[in-house]
Formats: sequence, C-alpha cells, structure tokens
Amino acid sequence: MRNVLSKKIVDIEPSGIRKFFDVVSEMPGAISLGVGEPDFDTPYVVREEGIYALEQGKTYYTANAGLKELREEISIYLNRKYGLDYEPDKEIVVTVGGSEGIDLALRCMINPGDEVLIPQPCFVSYAPCAVMADATPVYINLKEENEFKLTKEELAASITDKTKILMLAYPSNPTGAIMTKEELEELVPIIIEHDLYVISDEIYSELTYDNKHCSIASLPGMKERTIVINGFSKSFAMTGWRLGYACGPKNIMEQVLKLHQFAIMCAPTNSQFAAVEALRNCDDDVDKMVEAYNQRRRFLIHQLKEIGIECFEPYGAFYIFPCIKEFGMTSDEFASRFLQEEKVAVVPGTAFGDSGEGFIRISYAYSLEKLKIAIGENYMCGIIGYTGPLEAPKILLEGLSCLEYRGYDSAGIALCMEDSKISLIKKIGKVKNLESYCKQQITGSSHSGIGHTRWATHGGVTDVNAHPHRAGKVVLIHNGIIENYHALTEQFHLQKRLISQTDSEVAAQTLNELYHGDPLVAIRSLIQLLDGSYSFCIMFEDQPGAIYAIRNISPLVAASTPSGSLIASDLTALIPYTRQYFVVPEQHIVKLTPYKIHVYNLEDSFSKDYPEIMSVNWNMDAAMKNGFPHFMLKEIHEQPQAMRNTILPRISKGLPDFSDDGISDSIFEQCNQVQIIACGTAMYAGMVARAIMQPILKIPITVSIASEFRYEEPLIDQKSLVIIISQSGETVDTL
Repeated sequence: MRNVLSKKIVDIEPSGIRKFFDVVSEMPGAISLGVGEPDFDTPYVVREEGIYALEQGKTYYTANAGLKELREEISIYLNRKYGLDYEPDKEIVVTVGGSEGIDLALRCMINPGDEVLIPQPCFVSYAPCAVMADATPVYINLKEENEFKLTKEELAASITDKTKILMLAYPSNPTGAIMTKEELEELVPIIIEHDLYVISDEIYSELTYDNKHCSIASLPGMKERTIVINGFSKSFAMTGWRLGYACGPKNIMEQVLKLHQFAIMCAPTNSQFAAVEALRNCDDDVDKMVEAYNQRRRFLIHQLKEIGIECFEPYGAFYIFPCIKEFGMTSDEFASRFLQEEKVAVVPGTAFGDSGEGFIRISYAYSLEKLKIAIGENYMCGIIGYTGPLEAPKILLEGLSCLEYRGYDSAGIALCMEDSKISLIKKIGKVKNLESYCKQQITGSSHSGIGHTRWATHGGVTDVNAHPHRAGKVVLIHNGIIENYHALTEQFHLQKRLISQTDSEVAAQTLNELYHGDPLVAIRSLIQLLDGSYSFCIMFEDQPGAIYAIRNISPLVAASTPSGSLIASDLTALIPYTRQYFVVPEQHIVKLTPYKIHVYNLEDSFSKDYPEIMSVNWNMDAAMKNGFPHFMLKEIHEQPQAMRNTILPRISKGLPDFSDDGISDSIFEQCNQVQIIACGTAMYAGMVARAIMQPILKIPITVSIASEFRYEEPLIDQKSLVIIISQSGETVDTL
C-alpha cells in the first residue's frame, strides 16, 4: 500500500505541552500547573443565556460570519476597550476559538515560500499553522533581559525580501510579557517600511496587571495591515464554548470568511448567544477574575524570589516563566524531575521554542490553595495572640517581628483596652511602621490582644485590607484562603457592608451574623460554612480577656505559661516565653484565658483528648535568617552543623548508640534487610545511604518512593529495618 499520510503533517512535532499531562492524568496526587485554562466557572449569566438558547431551540446554523448581534457587540467591545473600529458586516468573522482565526488568517495570506516571523518563546500553534499554510517560519529569539519583548533591532535584523507576516502575541503565552503603546510604536515604522502584515494574537488582552492593553492595530497606519485575533476563552472563562473572532481589512476578511465557510460553516450557535451576554454584562466578572489572577501572580513571584529562583516579573496573561539554568538541567529534565519527585507538573520552556531552553512555564490559572500546596507553602501570614497579666502591645509587636518573614506588606494588632473596647491599629509596610504608629495611637493599658502580619492575597496592600478585621462585636485575624467567600457574600448579603477586598473580612462579617452571645456556637456554625484552609484568632467585644482560635490545615501552636496564654502560627513567636507548647488540633476550638487554655471539639463539648505537650530545644537564633538573604541559603550553610548536632549525641565510644531514643541494639542485630522510604530529594539521600551501607552490611537494602510504597505489597517482616526519611513531612503523611 502507498503511504497515505502527508509528509508535511507527519513532520510536525506534537505539542510539547501534552506529554506531561498525559503522565499527570495517571499519577495519583499530582498537581498540574501547566494548563492555560481558567479555573473559574463561566459567569452565571453567560451560562444561563447558553442554556436558554438551547431551550428556545436556537440550535440552527447562523450566518457564516456569525450572529450579526454578536458581531455588533464585538465591534462595540473592541472600540470601548481598545479604541479599535471594525465594521460588523465586513471586518469581523466569528470563529471556533482564536486558534481557528490564526489558521484562517495564515492560509488566506500565505503563498508557498513566504516567510512568517515568529518571536519565541511563543504559543505552540504558530509554527505548525505557518507550516501547514506552506510558509517558512523564521524565529526571533527573545531575551529575558528585555523581558521577552520584541525590540525594533531584533525585528529589523530578521526581515528578508521573503518576509510577509509578523506574528505578534502580547500579553504573551508563555512568558506573561506585555508590550506598552510606546514599545509597539517603535516597531511600526519598520513594519510599514517593509510592507509587512501583522497577525496580532490578543486572546489575553483583558488580563493585564499594570498597563492597560494596547492593540497594535490601534496605532496609525496599522489597522489596514493587521489581523486581530481575540476570543472568549481566557477573559470570560469560556474555553469549552470554543468561540473566538478575527478582525481585519475587508479584502482579507472576505477570504477568511470563504475559508471558514467551507471548513467550519459557523461557530456553535448557543455559544454565540452566550457570548453576546458576556460582552454586554460581564465586565464585573472579568474584573474579579483579573484581581484573583493578580493576587496569584504576586504570590508566585514572591515565593520564587524567597527561594532564590530568578524570574522577571510578568504583567499579563496568567503565566510566569522562571529561569532554572542554575540547576544545571535542561528544561525537559527539570520538568520531568519536578513531576516525578514533587508531583507538580509544569511545562518545559522548550515546548514554546528553542529559546525557551533554561526556563519553565508555570500557570497560575489555579486556586491560591493549589498554588500554595504545589509551591510547598500552605500558609503565608503570621498570627499571634496573647492574654495575661503583661502588657499585650509589647508581646504582640515582638511576636510579629519574629513572624515577619511570613508576611511583609502590612501588619496590625487588636487590643482589648481597660474599658473592654477593642482598639484596632493597622499599617501597611514592615512591622517597624506599625510599632511607630502604635506609639502614637495607644494611650491606655491592654492585657490581651491579637496581631497579624499580612502577605496580600485577596485585595491590594492598603491599611483597610490589613488585619485585624472588625464586624460588629467580632474582631478577627486569618491565615489561609476562604475559597467560597463569594458565595458567603451573596448568602448573607454582605456586599454593602464590606469595606475591604479581603476574604478574611467576609469570614468576620459572616461570624458576626452567626453570633448571638455564645462564641462557641457561632464559631461552630461558621466552620460548617467554610471551604478552604484557615487559622483564625478571634476576639469578641463582650468577652473581654478571651481569645478563640480554630484551624484547618494552616498551623497554630499554643502555650499556657505563668506569664499568660499565647497562640501563634509559628513557634518563633512563643520561644521568648516558653519551651513547652502544643499544636492546636485541626477542627477544634481553643479558648485562651489569662491562665488557662480550654480545648473544645465541634460536637459541643470539651475535647476528650487534650493535645500532647511538646518541648522545643532550639533557640531564637536558629529560627531567624542570621544575616543570610533568604532561608534556603541559611539552611544550606547550616547543614554541616545540623549533621553534627544529629549524629554526635548518638555516638558512644566510637559506635552508634540509640539508647536515648529508646531503640535497642537488638533491633539492628536481628535485621536481615533494610527498607529506606522517602520522597523527592530525601529519596536521593536514601540512595546515597544504600551505596554506603550495603557493601558494609552485606544485606539487601531497598530504596522506595513513599507515594508508591503505599500501593505496593513490600516483602518486609519483623526482622526488616525500615528507615523513613522525611524532609517536608510528605513521607510521614503518606505512610
């Protein structure tokens, strides 16, 4: 039989994105940060309009160019948003997603041998679409030092007498880069001089976080030589509705429409009716999504900087593109190891072209909770509470200084004053700003209060958004994410009462709605309503001297001391006062009074199992950065001493001695095999241990990944020695 396949198509490489997600889909517990798809539902009114269209029998073909009503709304939308002016009847074609628009534009404008300039890194479809249209792709390698923006010098150097089209995509997938009006204006004279045409992919135009998006088609002399591609997938969270549009000069759009007519006929009809509603009535929904993306963007940038990974700050789309060259691995190797060892999927930069080598793409089109889990950080803000005989402001401010590494853009305290009124003092900036402000604001004595350092995730950096939050008699600080804060806002009609942009205030207002004099009843009712992770410290104005707390995932530790009762998100805030503490059990309410801490379960009674009291034997110096720029570098330099501190107490007369740990020598004498269980880099430590131990012991030593071990049927018995190495806690949790 003859070879039936087209060589041109066979020679095109499959998408570099997909192979990782085929693996992810079959890996239990893996988190994907690779797909560029909004995690938001399509706005309610849009969904309803789509359903209504189906119920009304609007399942027929529309005009090939799309519903006239939709094309009119697209024209209005582009004009009010970006100053573009397109005739609905002759210059706009509704397509099946933006990708169809790109394909149609290239096929309508390219003759064999024409060159298409494609700045890289870029969306994976550009080069294949150019090849399928018989064009020759010519790549322009963009540079990180230019924030992956196309410069006039790079453009001019890439043009030949065969160059016909420039692919331009800002905001950029995968880099998140944007180009300002002034930067685009520098390209225009070169484009016009060489009589080039531009296909401008503006699918992320709504998703910018600094400058407002500028379309190159809005610049003088460019509308007549630009095809604008846009759509509904990203801005309106409508990926599955498969709807986009192309706009351009009449003579080009006539051919685009012809090709669209023969290949597709028309875009899905109910999707078109839904899109009309999106353009007319969903600006507020888009704004909320943009605000959420911006919070996630800021979180990821901050976290990468904290652990020392280099990344330019992107201001568009929902991607970041960090550099991983320092790890000495290719992008593909890094992404593969990240997936296998940490169970987090990212996309290697080379999926977006050769110039993506040394980078990875991380999508933040995922909830903050998922991002925090993936990045290894389930909590960011610092919490402290105190009630007792001492002056509360001093204890709270000193505690916040210890916790400042958790959150640094604002801080605040709430103090129960002598008249039982609760005073709130909040200030943006470092804790020292709050300290200075407190000297001006505190005029009386206070012996109980709560404090908070914030890293902004919901709402910008303002005094109003800083914690604590007050609602009626309730004053609250919060660490974590309330996933369903929008639903709570609607359920309790809080829209007009909220003065901040935070999910935390929603929790405070909801608790105030539920509070009728009994804090335990109100808190239990609140917890039944919440989705997400949280730790709360709460004061009620009619309960002077008492602090209530509860947590889910986010940490809290507490201690009762002769100097009063304390609670905090980290031991560092407690160490100056005590070395004895307990971990607040999840889904239990603790009540702090000056000399006693009560623990309650959620079934309206005291907890039968009082938390175990634990001791800490390290000092404050060990908890702080000690002059290092970040904690990772501090930990690297501390490793030799940490090893000595661990090993030396367990050596006696030159031999290992685990008697202080309650482990007798007989365990080792009877051992016939060793099983080492670990995850990630800890597993590699186990492999080193095996290489050293096995030749000496002359018994089998196996190293297993904890996440796989739980599904195996290991050949272990009473004579097996199992060594568990847990750096992050994942191994222990798994086992």
